[in-house]
Amino acid sequence: MVPLVSEKQLVANRKNAHLGGVKTDAGKTVSSRNATKFGIFSKAIVLEEVEDEGEYRKMRARFFDELQPVGILEEGLVDRLAVLQWRMARIGRAEVAMIQKGRMEAAMKHDLEETQHVIFHADRPSIDYVEHFRVSLICKSLIFSVDNFVTGLEWFGLPLSDHFRKELKSRFGSTHDFPQIKHILDFDLVAQTKTKEMNKDAFWEERLKDPSLSDSDKKSLEDLTKIAREFAGHMLELARARLRFWEEMEWKRDEAEKDSKLVPPEKDLLALHRGESNLHRMWMQTLHELQRIQSMRLGKPPPLAAAIDVNVSGAGNGFDL
Repeated sequence: MVPLVSEKQLVANRKNAHLGGVKTDAGKTVSSRNATKFGIFSKAIVLEEVEDEGEYRKMRARFFDELQPVGILEEGLVDRLAVLQWRMARIGRAEVAMIQKGRMEAAMKHDLEETQHVIFHADRPSIDYVEHFRVSLICKSLIFSVDNFVTGLEWFGLPLSDHFRKELKSRFGSTHDFPQIKHILDFDLVAQTKTKEMNKDAFWEERLKDPSLSDSDKKSLEDLTKIAREFAGHMLELARARLRFWEEMEWKRDEAEKDSKLVPPEKDLLALHRGESNLHRMWMQTLHELQRIQSMRLGKPPPLAAAIDVNVSGAGNGFDL
């Protein structure tokens, strides 16, 4: 069996063990917090760099002013009440922090999706390729591609250059988003038959002056290009409509996802509630004990040793106690 650590590391570990660990007070302070996972029941009353000791002292002073303890026993109970109150408030702050953290993570995830799309998927405009990224981003790339196509038809018309036709097929030929593409490519094939030695890199106005074009071929070319331009315009309108639709859908999804973070995950929520219930129970026990001792000191009948909390509900066929 392969050893978990090397012989050299084992010797070093044994040597460090004989040294006795951290020596300085500062090092011991840091080391004492190494195992801290949750601060609700931390031995430290005020957590450094997280809570304000001055605020705790003010709250503690109010407890002493209002409860007026006499003697070490009452003072200890009042001090315990202040500590428990401070820790219960800590749970409330923790729940708020969990909610804020969840909403921030949701927003950050969306930003990451956008960044990943720009880096990896900007050259894949079809929404057929959408799997893990925002559809609206794909639609924006789609609009960019269609807009370039519309501009190309405006400038050069039909027939398409070999490069333009190849690029058009690679970008839209494998998608079912735009059935107009097939018709435009069919019109282009017809236009190809109407031309012979035409310079396909020339602008549209220059093409129509080509001496090799007959009047009938010129008229056919104009008609075919006009229809192709109309189809391309419909493609652009469809792409923009899809963008508006997906932006609205994603905005609603984003808001719903953020709102879902208003409630922490069930596991975390149960842990918080258990901690809060435990602290509240200890707080009430301490308060009841303080009341008993103060009543005895003042010569009054002490409250019962046990406090009973009764919840009454009329949901059933009687009362649930």
